[in-house]
Amino acid sequence: MARKLSPENRLELERLGRELSAVASVLFRPDDIGFQAAIEGAVHDGNLRGIRMMVGDVLEMLQVATPEQRLAIDGQLRARNCRPLADIDTRSHARLQRLLKRGSLRGEEQYYFARGQLTLIQDAPERRTEAVRLRALLDEYEARRATRSPKRSRPAAR
Repeated sequence: MARKLSPENRLELERLGRELSAVASVLFRPDDIGFQAAIEGAVHDGNLRGIRMMVGDVLEMLQVATPEQRLAIDGQLRARNCRPLADIDTRSHARLQRLLKRGSLRGEEQYYFARGQLTLIQDAPERRTEAVRLRALLDEYEARRATRSPKRSRPAAR
């Protein structure tokens, strides 16, 4: 039996269900219908709390997704008239904003994160300014890395 939800909560439930379906279409095999069935069941039952928990789980999964997977997911979301991935993944968006505010990349992990984010936002006209600033940070990091002297190799253990 479907739960009674306010119109606002019903809209949120349906929006999150569409977004999760788009993400699942990229992350899971077509014959793996378990996750898709869980989404459809939660939407049908009006289980907004369950859908929100699924969104949290999927966002955790996206932290280890490749830039190519994230780009494919973003394409699926846009094709289904959903919010872009950058708007859904607020944790990564906040992290990107901190990097842009600081104005430098510290280490390889931040460099690869920034590269992946640039892949997502470079073609979005509304994020052009961010993309230009991010490209500058990446170029600066690459230049710094190129000027560092190569690490000396240690002598072999005897």
